[in-house]
Amino acid sequence: MYPYYPNYQRFNPYPQPVQPQFTTQPVSSFDEVKAYPVEPNVGYIFPDTGTGKIYFKQLNMNTGKSDITVYAPLESDKPEDFNSMVTRRLDSIEKKLGGLNESISGISKHEKHDAESDRSSSAEDAE
Repeated sequence: MYPYYPNYQRFNPYPQPVQPQFTTQPVSSFDEVKAYPVEPNVGYIFPDTGTGKIYFKQLNMNTGKSDITVYAPLESDKPEDFNSMVTRRLDSIEKKLGGLNESISGISKHEKHDAESDRSSSAEDAE
């Protein structure tokens, strides 16, 4: 453009927005997350290898302090161990068999009662 100003850069009235950056650092406790220093416009992701939690830490520009968000797995997401699964299924089968046994006992008592009443009514008819 101008031969006398070879290093001239044009002024941009609309600065480009700062792209957020993320850094990942595995930790073994929440204390490590609290002690880790933060920089502006950088998000820090801390997976906790012991508990399965994920911590997200970033600088809050309004307060000047760092915000820490904790993401924890739900209890129902944990796989059930084999022994408790077998115990739960056996308990379920036992309840079903108990109900079936009571139904059979009720039917056989009812049949005995009907048979006795049939005998007594036959005896009355014979007299």
